[in-house]
Amino acid sequence: MKHPCRLAVLASLLPLAATVGCSNALETSGSPVGASGAATASIAPITPDAALTAKLPAKVQSAKKIVIGTNATYKPNEYTEGDKIVGMDIDLYDAVFEKMGVDVQWQQSPFDLIITGVQASKYDAGVSSFTITAEREKSVNMVSYLNAGTLWAVKAGNPLGIDRTKPCGHTIAVETGTMQYDELAALQKTTCTADPIDIKSFQEQADATTAVISGRVDAMSADSPITDYAIQTADGAMEALGESYDSAPYGIVLPKADTELAEGVKQALEALKEGGQYDAILAKWGQTDGAIDSFEVNPV
Repeated sequence: MKHPCRLAVLASLLPLAATVGCSNALETSGSPVGASGAATASIAPITPDAALTAKLPAKVQSAKKIVIGTNATYKPNEYTEGDKIVGMDIDLYDAVFEKMGVDVQWQQSPFDLIITGVQASKYDAGVSSFTITAEREKSVNMVSYLNAGTLWAVKAGNPLGIDRTKPCGHTIAVETGTMQYDELAALQKTTCTADPIDIKSFQEQADATTAVISGRVDAMSADSPITDYAIQTADGAMEALGESYDSAPYGIVLPKADTELAEGVKQALEALKEGGQYDAILAKWGQTDGAIDSFEVNPV
């Protein structure tokens, strides 16, 4: 199934910081919320597994760190607080590679250059809310770790009576370069030719959210974790419009030739699931609805 999910961010979004240093899964930061809108729960200590360390590339084992490219503009999955990259994906993969016995060095990158950066060995991996697709699996390995769909949101009470299935004539906010934008653009050409959608495209998701709350747009469309988080942190100013749809897995991006690394990441995720850390991290960020029980290499 083709998932209306984040696929690109303009290359003009230059790195906020060339490198963000190593971090520890048990020293998480950011502004998380749980499903109830309150900060949650401690994460159990993680014991490195030597058998998983052995599945890392030799250069990663030697350096005791893995370099991961990310585009930290997609709260709560990956974003910046000051000069620090934080978020659900950040916490989860800090934990994964702690289980594998190394630290993570996060590097900011334009979204559309991360996969090519992994292919060129600039990054050892890429983590940035990548939806797993058959096309991507042709050039890299991907390990699933979360399910996400598309979810719309409106101002609390839906004062304009917006119906997600009838967007024609409405002003809708999306983040630039996402499949949500492409979805609306396609409707513009097929369904809404007589009464066009006014698509407001923002380079930062936070600006799209603010536009809904302020009433400058009628609704917004984004990945379900992003919309969920926006609602949870909006102090009652926003609500979901219907249910999420077109659910598909997110995946970490890994070099195509390194099947052992992909298997090691899969096994580390399984160990974190068994140890409770996986679910605790998702709960911390209010993303338990996206939790999965089975992690797969190249599942599409």
